[in-house]
Amino acid sequence: VFAFILLANKISLSLEKLVIALIGLYPAILYRMSSPFVFGGYDELLHERTLRDLLAGSGLFAPNPMLPISPDYPGMEIFSGVVIRLTGLPVTLGALLVVFLCRVLLVFIIYHAALTVSPSRRVACLSVIFYALCPQFFFFNSQFAYQTMALTLGLGGLLLVRRAQLRDGAASRQLLVVASLALMATAITHHVTSWFVLGFLIAWLLVARRGERKRLLYAGLVMAITMGLWTAGFAAKMVRYLGPVFDVALQQSK
Repeated sequence: VFAFILLANKISLSLEKLVIALIGLYPAILYRMSSPFVFGGYDELLHERTLRDLLAGSGLFAPNPMLPISPDYPGMEIFSGVVIRLTGLPVTLGALLVVFLCRVLLVFIIYHAALTVSPSRRVACLSVIFYALCPQFFFFNSQFAYQTMALTLGLGGLLLVRRAQLRDGAASRQLLVVASLALMATAITHHVTSWFVLGFLIAWLLVARRGERKRLLYAGLVMAITMGLWTAGFAAKMVRYLGPVFDVALQQSK
């Protein structure tokens, strides 16, 4: 239904934006209907523990016995804690508000990123529709889990880098600074997402035209340095956490 509306002729821009927002929200709401007032997913319960520890005054990096790596990537929990404190909402509702906000931002980021490549609004709408067909869009990225926010931050950073390439002077520098902040936030929110975003930046740098490489190099260096410094203190924990995952994947590929 959403695709039919977006691809109809002579659709207004306001209706188009409303439908795009619904594409982000509707699957997340459907996913939540199985457990609307408490977290029911295993991953959600792991991150809820980190969030509640922070709200109880544990400070950053307090141990989480269920998911030891979670406190080392507290970006989502920090932001959720701020939202909960500012709004006075219960923990679950405040966390769900963050999830819904990330979902809406994510689909609009994809839409506007497509517009920087092609001026066609229909192409931008198709980009959102095709991304929404991904199974993880319905399931994993509807959860209160660090990938949900990290994807929004990472893709948002890439969009801002692209817009900085298309501008000159002070406007370009300001966009690049904001993009760098988003990429740094990605690095402290989710490990795997930040690796993919940095990998994309490197690949983009290799194929970019000469005049576009300076901003990409700056953004890539900022993110790489942030990731290196952030993970330096718990690299051994990261190896223990992800090592078995890569071992199983390697065995299955043989």
